Amino acid sequence: MVRNLPEMDLQIYTSPVRFLWFGILSLMFAAVGWWMIREATEPRESLIGWIMLVLFGLGAVVFFRRALQGRQLLLAVGPQGMWVNQSSVLLETKGVLIPWEEITGVTMRETWVRWTRLVELKVGLKNPARIMQQLGLADTTGKRLLAGIVGNTLTISLAGQVPRARKQAKRVVKLAQRYLTAGH
Repeated sequence: MVRNLPEMDLQIYTSPVRFLWFGILSLMFAAVGWWMIREATEPRESLIGWIMLVLFGLGAVVFFRRALQGRQLLLAVGPQGMWVNQSSVLLETKGVLIPWEEITGVTMRETWVRWTRLVELKVGLKNPARIMQQLGLADTTGKRLLAGIVGNTLTISLAGQVPRARKQAKRVVKLAQRYLTAGH
């Protein structure tokens, strides 16, 4: 649980069960890589097996680690603003409260990649440098990309880590519009 978080109307948590399933799936693909290495008749097959073993093996470690961390607060929306935790595999942050005065708008973006629906929230920021400072990160292009900030837009991905991502994203957009039009 996050300490000193003001009262929020909506809180969105990650799902450890989803991370557990992704970890199991990654482990299964790593096992296929191991099998390919052992049964390889050509160097190319062995190379593909090693690539699968390393990539999916690392993926399994990451997903199991995230599953063991339990439910993590990803996003919260309330009268004071949006609290966002953009922690990822490559970037560990403490989260930040972005006041409504710093937000220009919130929209949902939904795309399909093969059979998977990707749901993202796009948060327009007046001053991204201030957000980077609050996160305790240097304001460089690389760190901004890791934090999900491109230009003046913060992207929050809900796909894969949040149950009912589309429904949750719509609720966030509706609340954000209400607070933004109320003059916060």
